[in-house]
Amino acid sequence: MSWKHVRLIALAILGGLLFSRVLLGTSIYLAVLNMEWTPNVPWYPIAALILIVVATYLVSRMWDMGLSIPRNMPWGRIYTFGIAIAVTGFAVATLQGSYNGQIRGTEGRGGDLSTLFLIVNAFALSLASATLAELGFRGIMLPRLQAIIGLWPAILIVGIINTLGHRPVDLYNRWLGLFVMLAGWGYMRHISGSVIPPLITHVSMNILLATGFWFWGPWDLGAMSVPWLVSFAALALISFAVAFYSARSVAAQQ
Repeated sequence: MSWKHVRLIALAILGGLLFSRVLLGTSIYLAVLNMEWTPNVPWYPIAALILIVVATYLVSRMWDMGLSIPRNMPWGRIYTFGIAIAVTGFAVATLQGSYNGQIRGTEGRGGDLSTLFLIVNAFALSLASATLAELGFRGIMLPRLQAIIGLWPAILIVGIINTLGHRPVDLYNRWLGLFVMLAGWGYMRHISGSVIPPLITHVSMNILLATGFWFWGPWDLGAMSVPWLVSFAALALISFAVAFYSARSVAAQQ
């Protein structure tokens, strides 16, 4: 590998990280300002959305982020793969969290804020993190690494970096499930030829989790009974089998 390739790899990783981390950090800063200035009127998601759209437009003019949607693709099987690998990652993370005695709750809930702000904040942060992760890691970083080092090394490296980008405070409770999910969405990006399918899947997954933890959380994973643990283990195996055969079917057609 030449120094030119090393420089391009470093540039792709740095570009993806800067895009996702800076915009997410700015969105969180806007949320803090919103809490301080008008805690009963949640306006920051609109400002964050405008910022993300403008930044995505500007970056996409320099680097192709995969925002177009190819025609004549087996979208049913592609989305089946994306959903199945998401379920696999969730089941694995649940088992891992149960082993470590993790308690999971809704992101952004708590504090002396209005119920409206708490609800908007919980979902806005989930949506922003999912969107920026896909655009930064699988829109910018993955295709450029793949062009230099190949598909699976690129998927593994991006998956590791994306996993380590989560909050370290509870990362050890669910890192394996996160990695399975994120690496799977990297492959979804490859077989679909677009960042849109993994973005839609990631956003949908975060919405479902935010909704579930809002209404039924916090969830003490360490207190799960043996039948529940067996059920999640079976769910992980079944969903992974569905993901494997869906991906194999798409790859065979291509």
